[in-house]
Amino acid sequence: MKRIVIILFFIGFLSCDTTKKSSSAIMTKEANLLKSKEEGYFKAVGKDSMWILEISEQQIRFKNSQQQIDFTALHVEPIRATDANIKLYTVQSGDENVQISIYAQPCEGYNNQKSDYKVEIKWKKGFNSEEELFSGCGKYSIDYRLYDNWVLESLEGKELDRTLFQNNMPSIEINSSTKKISGFSGCNRFNGSISQERDLLRFTQIISTKMVCNNLTFETTFLKVIQQSTGYKIKNNRLLLTQSDQVIAVFRKID
Repeated sequence: MKRIVIILFFIGFLSCDTTKKSSSAIMTKEANLLKSKEEGYFKAVGKDSMWILEISEQQIRFKNSQQQIDFTALHVEPIRATDANIKLYTVQSGDENVQISIYAQPCEGYNNQKSDYKVEIKWKKGFNSEEELFSGCGKYSIDYRLYDNWVLESLEGKELDRTLFQNNMPSIEINSSTKKISGFSGCNRFNGSISQERDLLRFTQIISTKMVCNNLTFETTFLKVIQQSTGYKIKNNRLLLTQSDQVIAVFRKID
């Protein structure tokens, strides 16, 4: 009988230890979803599929297999046009010069693949050679950390007054793959879209239900603020929405 009890205890201990390891593995897997500096935040391909472009936080690489171009340079911040719809990267490596223009406009590329960005690359090697122009389409990598449910903690620098809400707290569910959002604004439900580029994030096309509640003033402010946000940061399981580098709303990640 003693031997049976000892065996059962040992099995239970192993089961508990396995559970802990499994939980740790899940957390590690989740952490791997974070963007790294090596990952390309923007990728493009030529309309004839003969060239590729990858821009990461560390480097810019332009490769054209047909013309045997393999250009790599350290990352530089882009110059933004006045209307903010064009970004311009100018980089040099050795005697090669590359100018990359990214236009925020629809583009149909190789095999009729549709994209939200048109790309033009001007490449030149040496002082006496002619500049060559390459056209293609590109897209920004999805930040999978956004893909989650987020409950509001503070708005315009003020902690949330929980007594205003009887059942649910204001929240946002972001689906970064489909670029769609849904949520609760304190009284009504809402849906919309997101536009995300590197460290930029915008909430657009917000449509809300029309129920009448006591805290409509808060709800109006809440929806106005999230639509004014232009950037974001994620740290300590918090999503910080920003405008002109000022934090205007803080959300906490929930399971």
